[in-house]
Amino acid sequence: YPGVEATDLFRRMGTVIRSGARDAFENRFEYPDGSVAVFELVLQRQVHGGRTVLVIVSRDVTQRVRTREELVRRTSLEACARQAGTVAHDLN
Repeated sequence: YPGVEATDLFRRMGTVIRSGARDAFENRFEYPDGSVAVFELVLQRQVHGGRTVLVIVSRDVTQRVRTREELVRRTSLEACARQAGTVAHDLN
């Protein structure tokens, strides 16, 4: 992938390899067709047979993220509706 060196994921991989610290985060990935998925990634450096390796565990959390974003949106809309109701009541 051209330009992969400039990505946050690549930077984080280098940090884990150098420091040995474990890193876990969500990463949005856009497929060539334009669809987007969200993956939870865990990066960890390990030594096997005298060789340092980077272990990456990836889990698709797209649905969980969409559900969370929808809940935040609905909560915001409900708060706006309550506020509008309060203002309308005060004006009457």
